[in-house]
Amino acid sequence: MEYKTLATKLRQDDFSKFKYICDKKGLSQSAYMRELILFEINNPMHQFVAGKNVFEYIPDKDLFSWYVTTDHGESHAVIENISAEFLRDLQDAINEGMERRSSVIGQMKEDSVAISEKFMRNDI
Repeated sequence: MEYKTLATKLRQDDFSKFKYICDKKGLSQSAYMRELILFEINNPMHQFVAGKNVFEYIPDKDLFSWYVTTDHGESHAVIENISAEFLRDLQDAINEGMERRSSVIGQMKEDSVAISEKFMRNDI
């Protein structure tokens, strides 16, 4: 098997942080870089996974839990045992963020959706 060498340049402060992490883990810098690279290669992240947000109300605690359930049936807890006040605050923050986004992309109609600018070009 043939091996190749990788190298990178880091700012001094980033290098110091990386060296600290390596020392803490008891690994050489090369060994930790190899570990990080192989992890990324062997565990690719999907950009998106289809699924839905699910909020479950827990009446005896008067709290909520927020889950994401994928179309494949996997359920992942986002956060559990949260108050109604937290959800109201989150809802306000989401609404503000969505309004900001609508303004940035020029959305004027409530039922319009974001369209890639690529579709608006003649070179498609």
